[in-house]
Amino acid sequence: MKALSPELKAAIEKHISLEYGNSYAYLFAYQQARATGWEGFSKKWKEDSIDEAKHAQNFAKYLAKKNVIASMLTPQIAEAPAGIPALAAFAAMLENETEDSMAELVEIATRVSDPAAAQWLSEKLAAQETERKQAEDFSKLVNEAAAQSGALVILDRQIERKGW
Repeated sequence: MKALSPELKAAIEKHISLEYGNSYAYLFAYQQARATGWEGFSKKWKEDSIDEAKHAQNFAKYLAKKNVIASMLTPQIAEAPAGIPALAAFAAMLENETEDSMAELVEIATRVSDPAAAQWLSEKLAAQETERKQAEDFSKLVNEAAAQSGALVILDRQIERKGW
């Protein structure tokens, strides 16, 4: 098993911090939506918070498999805006930042000649690209619904019943 380069280790630790920060931001969005009566949106963002924490844990497990003890950085928590459309746009921005971070990880793994890490990270990047696209589509849908009288309430109830 190839040892992990210090540069890649540091970049993965930074990414773990980003994923945990995203989890906290989604948790804030969940709490804000729930406190204002948006049950469907709160359900979605609670699930997103859990998913982001799992992503961070997955990267930490990767380091553990490489016999590397992760130095846990304090998560960088972006302050979420108020309002459902603003929160949906914020979520899309978080997913875009995460995709950029993952692309940087692939670039670093390639530069330090770690093809196994580059392959693993490329697979994670492909999944992240899908998450980013879904967040962008969701934000667009929310903004379209917000522009129509009553449509945001209908969308919220659909998410509550069927999920997103």
